[in-house]
Amino acid sequence: MRRRQEFDRERDPVDKAKKLPKLGEAHFNAARRAIRDDNIPLAITLLQEHRDLIDSTRQALLAAIPNPEKKPSGFKQVEIHVRKSLDQMTDLIAEAPANERAPFEALRSDLDRIGRQLIRDLFPRQPGAPPRSNR
Repeated sequence: MRRRQEFDRERDPVDKAKKLPKLGEAHFNAARRAIRDDNIPLAITLLQEHRDLIDSTRQALLAAIPNPEKKPSGFKQVEIHVRKSLDQMTDLIAEAPANERAPFEALRSDLDRIGRQLIRDLFPRQPGAPPRSNR
């Protein structure tokens, strides 16, 4: 997978964040094909891998940019990608057999959690918001 190799070679977390959407598109397309081919374990593996890439990209951004509110580049791209990924996960859940949906729903929940963390990273001074977490 060429996109994955490019993503893995990239050292700058902001540039990595910018490559994430195209890699995500490839993961979601492959997962969609796996569901249609009734290969649910492969679809789940692909989506878990992508969830982990999103999370590790966020962690790398946090390590490189201590104040995302002042320098949001990278964080915005990941947050937008997560929102789009949530929509795609909703579609995949609908495509999956009813008795196989639980792992997809759990992955969607994980993406939602990461998306909320990204919003808190970008806008830490929201009223009533919990303190920023690196997890």
